[in-house]
Amino acid sequence: MTRKHIIPSLSLAALGLITACTEPPGDTELRQGLVVHSDIPYNDDVGGFRYTVTEVDCDSGQPVPGGVSETTTIGRDALYLPNGIPAFEGKPFDPESEHIFGDHYFLLPVGCYDVLSEPLKAASDEPSDSCYAAHARNVEVVDGLTTEITLISQCLGPGRGGLDVVTSLNHPPTLEDLTFEPSKFVSTCNGIEVCATATDLDGDPLEFAWKQTGGTKVARGPAVTSTTVNTDGTVTQCIVLQTGAVGDYEMEVTVYDLAYDEDGELVHIEDLLAAQGDPAPSHDDLRVPIHAGVECPITGNTVVMVLTLHGPNGKTLASADAKTLTKNAVDFVNPAGGTPKILLIHDYNNHDEDNADVAAIGADLKGLYGAANVTITEPTRIVRPEDVAGFDVVWFSNPGWPMGNISSLPTTFNTLLDFRGGGGGLILQGDDITQSSTPTLPLMETLTYMRFSNNGTNACGLGIDNWGDSAYDVSFASETHPLLTGLSGKSFKYNNDIDHSSAMMLGEQVLATGKVASGNCSVSTPALVAIDPLAITSTIP
Repeated sequence: MTRKHIIPSLSLAALGLITACTEPPGDTELRQGLVVHSDIPYNDDVGGFRYTVTEVDCDSGQPVPGGVSETTTIGRDALYLPNGIPAFEGKPFDPESEHIFGDHYFLLPVGCYDVLSEPLKAASDEPSDSCYAAHARNVEVVDGLTTEITLISQCLGPGRGGLDVVTSLNHPPTLEDLTFEPSKFVSTCNGIEVCATATDLDGDPLEFAWKQTGGTKVARGPAVTSTTVNTDGTVTQCIVLQTGAVGDYEMEVTVYDLAYDEDGELVHIEDLLAAQGDPAPSHDDLRVPIHAGVECPITGNTVVMVLTLHGPNGKTLASADAKTLTKNAVDFVNPAGGTPKILLIHDYNNHDEDNADVAAIGADLKGLYGAANVTITEPTRIVRPEDVAGFDVVWFSNPGWPMGNISSLPTTFNTLLDFRGGGGGLILQGDDITQSSTPTLPLMETLTYMRFSNNGTNACGLGIDNWGDSAYDVSFASETHPLLTGLSGKSFKYNNDIDHSSAMMLGEQVLATGKVASGNCSVSTPALVAIDPLAITSTIP
C-alpha cells in the first residue's frame, strides 16, 4: 500500500453498507474529528459501534507483540453522509445519498494498525443481526497528521420475493352418454353391462366411481371391465353386474376430473379446491335404474368339459375316446331326441392355442351327425342371440383360454345363458373354461356351477402346462351315466393345465376328475361335469 505521512491520529467513520475497505479509499486528507447529530429513519437494529484498533507490523501485517490495542464503544451519530460535506461527496457517496454513520477519533503512537468496526444492537454489546462488521488493515499513522478513513458496514435490506399469481379456470366433467347391454330390463341371472361416456372441457384426466344406491344388494358386481379413451377425447368406462333376484335396482355413476397434488399424485380437483380453502364440486353424476323382472330358468342340459380333447399322442384322451365323449355329450344335451342341429363355436379369444382341437371336434361331429347338421363358426367376434337361433345344441370351445374377454362380456355369456334357459343343449369345453375374463365378477359360475380357484398350471409343485412332461391323472367315474357310456372307469394322462375349481354342490354331477399327487400333497379338480335342470336346486349359484 502507499503510505501517507500524517499526524499520529486516526479518525474513523463507519457507515451502514456491506463492503469492508482494506485501505483508506481515495486521498487521505487532514481533518478534525466530526461530531454531528440528526434523526434519520432506518430499519436495522444498530444502536452504536464498537471500534478496535490493533497495532501491526507495517511490513508483515502481523500483530506487534505487546503493541497497542484499544477498544471503544460509541453511539451512532444522528446526521448522515455526505450531508453537503465536500470531503465525502463522491468519496465514496453520491451527493444525494443519505447514510447513517458513527465516528470516533483515536490518538495513537506512530505505526500501523488493523481497524475493526462492529455495529452493535441498540442498548446492547451484542453484534448487530442486520449489519456486518467492517475492516481496514495495515492503516499507517504518522507523526503530526490525522489519518481519516471511511469504512462501509453493509446492512441487510428488507426481504423481498416475487409473487406471481396464476388463476386457471376449471370446468367440471360432463356425462355424455349411457348404454346398457343387453338392456336395463333383464332376467335375474343375466350379466348387465352399463357403460358411461364422459368428457371434460379442459381435457383433464377422468375418474369414474360406481355404487349401488337402490334395491337389494346385487349378487355380483359392479366390477369395472374396461376404461377406454375414445378418438374424440371422451372416456368410456363399463361395468358388469348380476342382480340375482327379481326387483328394481339403482346404480349411481359419478365422474370426477383430476389434477396432481404436491406429491405428484392424481387427485380429484374438488379435493384441491377444498385444500385451497375454496370448496366447490367438480364432478357430474347420474343414477341409473335396472329392472330384473324374470327368474332365470335352466331348461336345457349342460356339459362342462375342463379339457382339450385332442392333443399330442399320449398326452390327452385317445382319439376314439374323445369321439365317444363327443357323442355322449351331444346326446345328453340334445333336447330334440333326433338328429340335432349343432353349432360349434370356436371362441375368438383363443390366441391360436390348440386350434386343431376344434377342427378335430368339428370333424367328429360331422362324422357322427352329418355335415349338413353341423355349423362351425369362425373365431372372429362375440356371440349374439341371432347366432344361436335355430340350433338344438351349441358347443362352445376355447381349448386353452377363458371365454371371450372383457369386450365380449356379458354378451356372449348372456347369449349362452339364455339359449340354455330356452331349452337348448349347451356344451362348454376347454381346460380354462371355468374362468371368467372378469375375475372380480365370476359370471362363469352361473354357467358351469363351478367356483374357479386358479388355472392349474402348478399342482403340488409340478409345472403342468403346454403338453409338457408333467401330467394330471384324469379318471372317469365308475358309474352309469349317459356321459360315461364306453368311458366308465377309464383313465388317461393329461399333460396340460386344468382349472382348479370346486363344484357348487347344487345338484351338478362331477363325472371325471384330474388328480396330482406328490409326497404329502394331493390335488383333485373336476374335469367333466353334467348339469341336469331336474337335479339343480338353484338357478343362481
